[in-house]
Amino acid sequence: MSLSAALSIALSGLRVATTQMQLASNNISNAQTPGYTEKTASLTADVFGSGDGGVNIASYTRSANAALTTSYNNATSQASFYSTQNNYLTQVQSILGSNVNNPPLSTALANFQSAWTQFSAAPEDSTQQQSVIQAGVNLANQIREVVSGVTTLTQQASSDINTTTNSLSTDIANVASLNVQIAAATNGNQPVGNLEDQRDQDINAIAAITNVTVLQRPENQVALYTPGGLLLLDGGTAQSFSYSGTDVVSSAGQIVTTALTGGSLQAQINFLSGSSSSSDPGTGVIGKINSQLQTLTNALTDATSGTPQTFANAYNSATTGTGELASSFFTVDGSSDPSSLAVNANLLNGTSTLKQASGAPVTAALAATRSFTASNLSVSGTYANLGTAILSSFQQAANTVQTQSTSATQQQSFYQQSLANATGVNVDTELTNLTVLQNSYAASAHVISTINAMLADLENVL
Repeated sequence: MSLSAALSIALSGLRVATTQMQLASNNISNAQTPGYTEKTASLTADVFGSGDGGVNIASYTRSANAALTTSYNNATSQASFYSTQNNYLTQVQSILGSNVNNPPLSTALANFQSAWTQFSAAPEDSTQQQSVIQAGVNLANQIREVVSGVTTLTQQASSDINTTTNSLSTDIANVASLNVQIAAATNGNQPVGNLEDQRDQDINAIAAITNVTVLQRPENQVALYTPGGLLLLDGGTAQSFSYSGTDVVSSAGQIVTTALTGGSLQAQINFLSGSSSSSDPGTGVIGKINSQLQTLTNALTDATSGTPQTFANAYNSATTGTGELASSFFTVDGSSDPSSLAVNANLLNGTSTLKQASGAPVTAALAATRSFTASNLSVSGTYANLGTAILSSFQQAANTVQTQSTSATQQQSFYQQSLANATGVNVDTELTNLTVLQNSYAASAHVISTINAMLADLENVL
């Protein structure tokens, strides 16, 4: 072997050792970086002439585990779905006050019934009359306050869907852009590990919005589909999505609301516009609340005769004395909109007084057991029982979803940690590799130094 060949071989070893030390150093530096995977270089032997050789970098690879990545993405979709449901139901509890010791709606109904009971014992007492009127005002105010909170939450959920669809479009576009960069780097035999790491994180961000299936394509690119077969992207070609106010629409003009399942988007859509008759605790929640508030409002304003008497019928049917309000203790607009419920203005401005004869029948009506039905709610009990049932139904729904969310989040964390263990950096291993590489570098450098000395001696001889 000639000295020049030996020098070339030693230089190749020096270059490769340098590259590998850079990789090891980068691995160690990014050991705690979320989503970072271990990077390695594959080596290949070079042959010069007859029997001489060297070493080169054949390719760069990253640690990957397709099965765990798929499980992690699926777990992310489920965790995001239940987390979104939990967030909304927590807000519903706050609006209804069902997460406090004395829920305002339940308390207002109980106080209203109590005021009538006291009034029936002394109907001629003007103080008792005012107590009934004030209790009615408090009850109507509380119902309207709940309606206002639900309206605000509805608007928020609609805004959330719009924001989420925009985020989905952005994340898909990011993956498509990374596909193009990865294909170009692959064709140029350049490292693509960091780009693939970033792509995996963007795909996981998509999974948090909707379930996604990943298919491999040539040049290390990927295609993304929903489990139902809706194409999200293929290579550098991506779909985008928008929210019309009722449906999610693709850039191809398709209504894809039902195709985007799992993740936060489905949870948001189900909460806002899902079936109010669904037994799923996080589906159709807005419809369920509105239906139950409507039932409560109807129970207070419906004057239809029957057994037992309704509150309004009991009041209206009582004998009317001079200056007393003949009917309609509560008023509501023609559509029976709960947000318009109010105590009759004639009672508030003093034009009329309460019927003294109404005390006993109204008290009996409020205390009577009757059947109430609304979306996802069937109650046999008093007016106060209806209020309590409304609060309890959403408290139970919130508890169920919170349990599901906790379990799903734990599952996501498990797969995230398992994936990190399988593909992340083991600092101890990298430090050991770095020591070996340093020795290899030093050996190659020593060979080069020796050859240089031999060449210098040869020149002196000549």
